[in-house]
Amino acid sequence: MNHKPFTFLLLTTLSHCVASHGATTAQLYVDKLNTSGGIGNPASSSAWAIIYDQNNDGNLPGGLTDGTSVTIANASATAAAFGSSTALSVNTLLSSGDRIIAVGTIPVSGILDDLITFDIGTGLNQVASGRKFSLFWFPGLSVGDNFDTTGAYELGGIFEQNPHAPSFSDYGMVVPGDNENGLFLALDSTAGFPESRLVAVAVPEPGSMLLAVFGTVALLSRRRA
Repeated sequence: MNHKPFTFLLLTTLSHCVASHGATTAQLYVDKLNTSGGIGNPASSSAWAIIYDQNNDGNLPGGLTDGTSVTIANASATAAAFGSSTALSVNTLLSSGDRIIAVGTIPVSGILDDLITFDIGTGLNQVASGRKFSLFWFPGLSVGDNFDTTGAYELGGIFEQNPHAPSFSDYGMVVPGDNENGLFLALDSTAGFPESRLVAVAVPEPGSMLLAVFGTVALLSRRRA
């Protein structure tokens, strides 16, 4: 399959249904999701997940707002939304009230090419038009693993509510209306979208952070002597 050199491309076409509800089949193409070292997934497998604003409070894990990504500043809040034993599986409900609606595996190259489905409706496993969703990825973890905040971890995430004009998208990361069609989301690093937003954040193990603090205190003490 030939792709344009998009850093992030999400295409959507919707099935036309006799009833008032339908399904949005989306092609997820990401070139590429990076580790904290800026490398396209070097592990044998790493998980990605689409997170949906299940409780409709307008917030996504970590408080991501329009045009923002997971950073060192909000990594802890984002991780807290997942908790220390959240399974990276479809329909897992996060402590923030948001829900995982799609998961997959990042190839070793870091480049994704997958299909996901938004089921428009009101049932337990369905989504409502107009609500936000976001993309997260977890270097070193596999689909079905538990996200663990008790040790060191890497976490990446991105939310883009508004259409990204340089890539001619029709929608941002908001569930479209039933029976709408077109290019769902396109984020092109060569047209104004910073690739740094697709780099995960590394959070060290709590113990190592404590050692670093003690080391700094000890160094300052020696300098005063």
